[in-house]
Amino acid sequence: MAKKKRHLSRHKILDRKLGISPGSLFIPFEAHAPRYFLMSFSEQLFEEQELVSYAELVKQVKSQPDATHWIDIRGYADLTMLELLKQDFGIHSLQMEDVINDYQRPKVDELDDRLFIITRMLRWKEEHHTLDDVQLSVFSGPNYVLTLQSDYEDCLDPLRERIRIGKGIIRQRPPMYLVYAILDVVLDYYFPVMAALASYIEELEQKGLD
Repeated sequence: MAKKKRHLSRHKILDRKLGISPGSLFIPFEAHAPRYFLMSFSEQLFEEQELVSYAELVKQVKSQPDATHWIDIRGYADLTMLELLKQDFGIHSLQMEDVINDYQRPKVDELDDRLFIITRMLRWKEEHHTLDDVQLSVFSGPNYVLTLQSDYEDCLDPLRERIRIGKGIIRQRPPMYLVYAILDVVLDYYFPVMAALASYIEELEQKGLD
């Protein structure tokens, strides 16, 4: 049922964009109000918080220029925030359009020493036998990684826990290593999804034979 809702919403978004210039931003009908999460860390430092506003988020990032910041924004239903995000982080209008119209194919754009990545997070919901396909957009910068997604829940909690407890070398490495770690976790989740799909297909085949 969830897949059908996403499909219908996509067509509504496309209808609204007919004849509009590239890079124009429209809030998806089903968009959630944004939530702002921030992890700031180095070898000696670790801070984690959910901020009440975009202004507070930017203030915190600017107050610690020597730390690595994982800026995690979940939900897009604030056009003013999206426009400020473009200005503050040098995001092109076409890139932001790809972010909020989140049915894009995976891709990587490279500009100077920065990356813009779109990937797909997959989650299998066993109780309903449905596949949850969510877009994750990733921007890298000199001292930050910015992730944006439409949903509040994702598959990245194992990585967040590793950073919290200081496990591994993430807090010792530059922001690009955090990008690698994010993509690695996303990829790891494909394997149990594929196994669950294979089991479900076998179950359906067996029912067809009975």
